[in-house]
Amino acid sequence: MTALGATAQESVTVEQLVEQLASESFVDRELAADELEYNAAISLDLLENQLARSDLGAEQRLRLYRAAMIRFVTEPRAAMGVNLSREVNELGLRITGTVEGFDSINKLQNGDFISEINHWPIRATVDLQVAVISRSPGEVVPIVVVRGEQRFTADIELGAWSDLPNTGALQRSALQAAWLHRSRGYAQLGLPEVIDYDAELEA
Repeated sequence: MTALGATAQESVTVEQLVEQLASESFVDRELAADELEYNAAISLDLLENQLARSDLGAEQRLRLYRAAMIRFVTEPRAAMGVNLSREVNELGLRITGTVEGFDSINKLQNGDFISEINHWPIRATVDLQVAVISRSPGEVVPIVVVRGEQRFTADIELGAWSDLPNTGALQRSALQAAWLHRSRGYAQLGLPEVIDYDAELEA
């Protein structure tokens, strides 16, 4: 059964499409890849669940990774809704305020330092941007905040980048960095293990 040739197309699961990526038929593999890349009913989370598998063949993983990357780039990206200063130190990155309509307005204050996002250290503006836009709107992430002598964790629901005032499209380099950050947990799965050969010459 091909991904697009069946009358009961809606019933084809992501798992079936992934298995079809290993078909002997090139046409079937292409159709399955197209379905994984462009079927709006297939979420990025579903694709990532499949990428976490350790039993995928090389072509399956490559095509699935490409589908996930395309979905990542075309889906809405997250935003925290904070105004940033250029002040960075060992505490983290200082914010100068929050944006109306974002959950951060209820959790953060002018002068707070964002030290970590989901255990990822924040020591530069790019650290914060990558950690946030690698996620999807609606996700709740733990933020380690330093406020004066206090250090605490706040769970913040992320909004959408498109809801930020006076922002244009995300730069390609920022999206690339965010994708590498997001996919780091499964991007290397299935690659051959590198063996260090350090034998004695006389052995």
